[in-house]
Amino acid sequence: MPGFNPKAVFIQAQKDEAEGLAVPASRKYAKIASYLLRRGKPEEAERLLKRAIQLNASAPRVYLEKALCEAHLNRGREAEESLSAFVKIAQQKRKMREYAVLVEAKLAAYPRLREKYFRLFLDQEAGEAGPYLGLARALIAQQGYTRAKDVLVDALRTGTRRGEVIGLMRQALEGLNQMEALFYLQQFEEGKISRPEMVLLLSEGRNTPRAETSVLGDEDLTRMVLALEKELGIDNQVESLLAEEWMPEFERQLMEQTEKDGALKVDLAVGCNEMGLTDCAIHLLASISKRDAHYWLAQSLSGTFYLSEGKDLLALPYFQNCLRYANPDSALAVDACYSLIQIYVRLGDVRRAWELSEQIKNRHANYREFKALREVIETKISEMKVAS
Repeated sequence: MPGFNPKAVFIQAQKDEAEGLAVPASRKYAKIASYLLRRGKPEEAERLLKRAIQLNASAPRVYLEKALCEAHLNRGREAEESLSAFVKIAQQKRKMREYAVLVEAKLAAYPRLREKYFRLFLDQEAGEAGPYLGLARALIAQQGYTRAKDVLVDALRTGTRRGEVIGLMRQALEGLNQMEALFYLQQFEEGKISRPEMVLLLSEGRNTPRAETSVLGDEDLTRMVLALEKELGIDNQVESLLAEEWMPEFERQLMEQTEKDGALKVDLAVGCNEMGLTDCAIHLLASISKRDAHYWLAQSLSGTFYLSEGKDLLALPYFQNCLRYANPDSALAVDACYSLIQIYVRLGDVRRAWELSEQIKNRHANYREFKALREVIETKISEMKVAS
């Protein structure tokens, strides 16, 4: 610290304290402690910090310095307690955002403490990407790439600080070696994929995608209610159901009637989809437990329903799920593989489409329109070679 004379500052701090000037004295003791800490003398620094807190217990930065000092001394629990005290005062003063940069600078070597700070920050405020980015940096520093990816998906949802989110997301995906996701991230960066689509692609495995709300006509509703009243024995009359926003109540009754019957849920979902009620069909299928024998069929049907409506990105995670866990030679796995090839071709991911087509070529070359689809892929590869 150029021009800093710790001995002179210490003498002045003692003088201030003797004259009852607690706040100025506290600041001077803290300043000397910071100097000592940088000089590798955490024990001496800690004694001065305790004195600074006695004189002015409401100064947040002193607790941050104390946390850093305790971290130097490998007293992790005490460091977390001091950090919590720092956060409490920072929250009271509404300065969590203001102190975020200071936290990242002071605790650069202690990502676990930074993680704690930004998690507490997010408990208070989650409207923009800043705290998510701080948390992601702390997680990446600990090689917590999966958790960092999830946090960055939430950051992406805010629509703020796009460039920083993309940069950190790339680090997380590279750490996970998720080449497919990196390809889509590049597409997003180039504006070829929208932000909602990118969120959906990266959210695979966190949440099951829900269908968009259907726009239903009275004729559709009437047919739906009549058919399912007969199947389920629901007492409500069509007129009473249509007289209000009946769908939530109607779906509730469906769920109750079919609670443990996966086969019936599948049958009803197929009926709903045939009537154009994809929303209701997907909800029924999503309620089938993974322990149910019909779970994988439900996953496949969900993807198929979305695919038939041209909603490739919504269909994608369902087919990926089937392909990941189903018997490779099962009809379900082959159909999932074929559907994924179609999706990847349309998304422009020729490499992934080619890799999956190799899986089908050797044993299921006559499946549906595979030969024609394979020709499309080969043509695209040839065009890419010429372009390069």
